[in-house]
Amino acid sequence: MVVDRFLAGALLPAAWYQQAQRFRTVFRAKMRGLFESVDILLAPATPCPAIRIGQPTITLDGVELPSRPNVGIYTQPLSSVGLPIVVAPVFAPGALR
Repeated sequence: MVVDRFLAGALLPAAWYQQAQRFRTVFRAKMRGLFESVDILLAPATPCPAIRIGQPTITLDGVELPSRPNVGIYTQPLSSVGLPIVVAPVFAPGALR
């Protein structure tokens, strides 16, 4: 699976990579500005309950999607600019019975 990601990255046009790096710089600056007045962001980490290791797809709103690019959809924007992400499982009342 890691090889697939390396190959996908190697096949991206250089202009796309440069544009993404410019966007990342702007987004990082905005996040730094946000954290001048906010200490922590509390938000969902995934759009679904935990998936099984190696599970290839997830279903969101009735649509089956590849799990790898979609399970971290909420944390990717923050981790892409170098901010630390801490994920803690939270269960609905009675879910562990």
